[in-house]
Amino acid sequence: QISIYFNMLIVTVVCNVASFLLYISCILRLLLYSSSRKLTVERNFFLVGFITMICSIPYMLAMLFAGLNLSIPGAHMDYDQLFLIAFQFPWLTDLKYLTPAPMLLITNLSIRRAIKRMLL
Repeated sequence: QISIYFNMLIVTVVCNVASFLLYISCILRLLLYSSSRKLTVERNFFLVGFITMICSIPYMLAMLFAGLNLSIPGAHMDYDQLFLIAFQFPWLTDLKYLTPAPMLLITNLSIRRAIKRMLL
């Protein structure tokens, strides 16, 4: 019987690998076919997505480590390691899912201007 945790592990790894491959193709497209007028906007959107993907890698590695140790028959995971991994998931989840908003604020001037107008 495959656990829900193992299914989450598979989805996380497949999504990160697919994202990595798509960002490699995006880099090639930016380098080969981008016009100078649209280069800044395309580069900023690429940076938002790529840095968001980079920030999801520690979450994937923690899930991979825990998932492999828990799913392999006969593999023994020390309780200290299990607690260490379990206590890492909250901040790794925050890092993975809360990264896009600050990245958009950093890279998008129009969003910064709109927020500045709302606050002032």
